[in-house]
Amino acid sequence: MKSEQPRPPRLVHYIEYVALRAMFWLVRALPLNIAKSISETGVRKIAPLTRRHTRVLDHLRHALPERTETERRKIADEMWRNVGTIAIETLVLDRLAAEPDRFSFEYNGVDEVIRAAPNGCIYVACHYGNWEVLPLAAHDLKRSLAGVYKQLSNPLSEHFLKELREPFYQGGLFPKGYTTARQVLSLAKQGKDIAVLADLRDTRGVEVPFFGRNAWATPFPALIARTYDRPLIAVRPRRIGPSRFRFELEQIDVPRTDDRAADIKAATAAVHAVFERWIRECPDQWFWTHRKWDYATNPPESGPENSSEPA
Repeated sequence: MKSEQPRPPRLVHYIEYVALRAMFWLVRALPLNIAKSISETGVRKIAPLTRRHTRVLDHLRHALPERTETERRKIADEMWRNVGTIAIETLVLDRLAAEPDRFSFEYNGVDEVIRAAPNGCIYVACHYGNWEVLPLAAHDLKRSLAGVYKQLSNPLSEHFLKELREPFYQGGLFPKGYTTARQVLSLAKQGKDIAVLADLRDTRGVEVPFFGRNAWATPFPALIARTYDRPLIAVRPRRIGPSRFRFELEQIDVPRTDDRAADIKAATAAVHAVFERWIRECPDQWFWTHRKWDYATNPPESGPENSSEPA
């Protein structure tokens, strides 16, 4: 896990922070539907003018070659709408959590696996639906969750947003880094539940198949699960309506052979196979902006015939 040392705030950080606090005040003063509408409209108008939008379309062309260009652009537009919605929902997460009717659960028997795991579970999720509501599934299962996340480059905004999220992670919320890795391993050894957003690019990790090409992935969740013999559970909060979600859980097989490295890589690949299947079902709910693939070694020109089928 790459270390990210905090840096002193710069002028731009103060400007961004003031804007964030103003947005927080405004969002909490407005009705939720009005705040979301304003945010969605703004993001959908501004995002297509950025380089990130170009990257999104490049990813979609390779990952979903069977879709028309018009369909891919619609997916991108809906993705940006979702991003605008998430921005607002994050600022009122406490209010959403206070309305349990907004959340439903499809455990598919995995809840029994979780309850039968006295030494905790390892949960993996991707940037799908609204990943900020993920800890609410742990609350439903009466589990105390510790989370690992990638911190913002703006230390002021980072501190503010972490304070909003921390109450939902009773086991603690830790920014990705070397020190965190040791802390999380210690927590896992103690039998705590650990959650990791596992779809980010990690060039210190392993390469696994993802939409027909190798993609960089973190092996950390699989490593913990295999080392401490914990169930590995994939979770997605699928958006099913305006600020309404259905949590779906799926257990991932973790091989335990004499080849530890191969077992960890196989489990990491299995995690990404589940992620790919979920993303194919609702491609507009995944955050396509990540630099997940290395085009230098896995060029998009590899062709649609190499695209993987849904798992």
